[in-house]
Amino acid sequence: MYCPKCGLEVRDGVEFCPRCGEAFAGVRATKRPSFLVPVVLLALGIALIILSLALFPMMVGGNLSVFDIGTF
Repeated sequence: MYCPKCGLEVRDGVEFCPRCGEAFAGVRATKRPSFLVPVVLLALGIALIILSLALFPMMVGGNLSVFDIGTF
């Protein structure tokens, strides 16, 4: 099973997590925690950085005004 607090894989029957000390009293066996949300957030952050880097030179160079986005 996996610790519900830190995600460490522990043997069945252990009462406390050896990493974080979380008590397992009354905790059922759990699947590995999902890491999809952090991966999606990381991908969105990288995309935002790339978009910012692509638009920054246009805004600084005067080719794209913050207030006149519709006209080039």
